[in-house]
Amino acid sequence: MKMNTKICPFCGHEMNENDNLCIKCGNQVSDQTFFNDYSEPQPPMEPIQNQQLPIDQVMQNQNYQDVPPLQSVPPMMSPVPQQQFFSQQPKVKKKINLTYEQKQKILKYCGIGIAIIAFILLIILIFNIVMSKDTKKVEKTGDDIKLTEDDAAKEEREFLENSYEYNYGDFIYNIPDEYTANTLQNGSIDLNNTTNEKEILISITKADFKTVNSDQEAVKKNYENKGLTINKIANQLLNNQDYIVLEAKNRDMQMLIALTSKEDGYIHVITVYNKSNQYDYDLLYEAANIIKYTKFKEKTA
Repeated sequence: MKMNTKICPFCGHEMNENDNLCIKCGNQVSDQTFFNDYSEPQPPMEPIQNQQLPIDQVMQNQNYQDVPPLQSVPPMMSPVPQQQFFSQQPKVKKKINLTYEQKQKILKYCGIGIAIIAFILLIILIFNIVMSKDTKKVEKTGDDIKLTEDDAAKEEREFLENSYEYNYGDFIYNIPDEYTANTLQNGSIDLNNTTNEKEILISITKADFKTVNSDQEAVKKNYENKGLTINKIANQLLNNQDYIVLEAKNRDMQMLIALTSKEDGYIHVITVYNKSNQYDYDLLYEAANIIKYTKFKEKTA
């Protein structure tokens, strides 16, 4: 009985015609095979062996002109030291858990601190406001030094610009332009404004103001002996100067009498009244301005 066989082309092993895998060499065998008679077996084929050429022959067969040049390979990144790696790790912050009492205590201290800072700032602000009113600002222009006027200096300048000098006794008075000055027979100055609605009388007597001020009851009796009715007597500060002010009445006429000292040993006596027959303290303040800018005549030897 004849049996169709096929030979493995890789190792020459005889295989059945239905086998596709050589059991000797393990290679896959295709279906295109030659069939042999079983009674006449063919000699096995010699296995194909890889022939290795000498290295010199291989080198001669290569064409190195077609080989592209080698590209420079960038160096590998240097490894990070272990100590440096761990030092760059983010630090984990520990969460602090505060109790309710601790939180309230912290808020309390913060509130006290804010209140203290606000109080200090308020004191500094008030101090700067007070000092700015009494401080003169100095401005330098070349070699000249100019002082900007504060309120008091401005008031004095405006008063002197709108007044004229009037000599009386040992003093020089600056009389406002709206008043006309006349010296009466009794030695006092009579000032009348242009509308004759108000009048100011100024006289001088030699006495010590402190002594007179210490016995105001004697001052009151002195004017009462002259036929005046004194309703009130009191000390008053006018233009930063001490005055003894009396509210007096002569029959139906009401007037204000004020005593002050501009120079030691001299007392200026001011009497003011107006057409409306009322105690005119505004008019008294105008008269006090006249005394404020009064100058004492320097006696020459």
